[in-house]
Amino acid sequence: MTVHGRTGRQLHYGGIPLVGITPSGLNAAIIQHVEDHDLGLRFSPNGAAVPDGPNLYLDTARTGDTSVSEPNLCAADWEIER
Repeated sequence: MTVHGRTGRQLHYGGIPLVGITPSGLNAAIIQHVEDHDLGLRFSPNGAAVPDGPNLYLDTARTGDTSVSEPNLCAADWEIER
């Protein structure tokens, strides 16, 4: 499920807003949270810092000449219904 970066509802992870935030600000907040709570850290293919575990992928959405965060929440296991 993707939450649109410009019009979606706000979601939080560990008190950090995930929707509509500048990518650099969100990266800094995620890295600080991971360091403060001794959690694992990984990076998505687009370079966004994400905490290890919650199946969260952080993408961006363009807003004019800038971009804002657009989180994708992924299920651990995918099934195709027939």
